This record gives sequence, C-alpha cells and structure tokens, in this order.
Amino acid sequence: FLTGERNISVKKELSYMVLEKVSAILREFLEDESTPITPQTSFKELGLDSLDTVDILMKIEEEFKLSVEMNENLETVGDVVAFIEKNAA
Repeated sequence: FLTGERNISVKKELSYMVLEKVSAILREFLEDESTPITPQTSFKELGLDSLDTVDILMKIEEEFKLSVEMNENLETVGDVVAFIEKNAA
C-alpha cells in the first residue's frame, strides 16, 4: 500500500521538477519574467510567436534529450510537461 502512495508522490515531484525546468526555459523568452506560468498556461497567452516557439522547443530538446516535432500539438505548458514525461530518456 505504501509503495503505491510513494510512487504517486515521486511522480508528482518529478512532474513538478519538469514544470519548473520548462517554466525556466519559457521565462528566457518572456518580456515580463514575473508572468505566472501554470500547466494550463498556453503559449499564446504568453505572447510567444512561432520563432520563439521553435527556439523554446530546441532548448527543451537539448535540456531533456528528446526530439519534439512541430506537429505534436503542444499548446499549453502542461502539454509540454506531459510530452516530456512520456518521451524523456
């Protein structure tokens, strides 16, 4: 029983760590670094253009050692976190 609870706790912690790393990458491209970033935040809400998005995805690929295709339909920060968790090495 405790093992299952512990696994959930570890997954939440890993998810939080991925969210923090993704948020840090996004903040490099924002004019206002105090902009709140949550899993529900969309790239559109952050005011990021397509060139920014390409640069961000390249940084994410480098940071997490994975390949991200532009057609992955990643619209929110949560989409990116879920993609990383599913595909990271």
